Amino acid sequence: MTKTGMVPAGGFNADHELFNTRIPPRETDHSRFHFSLPGNGAVTVDARLIYRWTFKPMADKKEWALDDIEMLHE
Repeated sequence: MTKTGMVPAGGFNADHELFNTRIPPRETDHSRFHFSLPGNGAVTVDARLIYRWTFKPMADKKEWALDDIEMLHE
């Protein structure tokens, strides 16, 4: 609770989203990301798909010890 007596709103009460990275159950996602890289040379990309029970900042703030569930690692 804040000094005003109001409970802060969670992300689920936001009035709009800039972007949404959630993947619905049984759905797939194909995203492209573009990066500016310094110089020339080989680049290695390590990607992981992680399932979390709640968003990480909330779990950290509440000191919840929730394990990430790694769904895919390439």
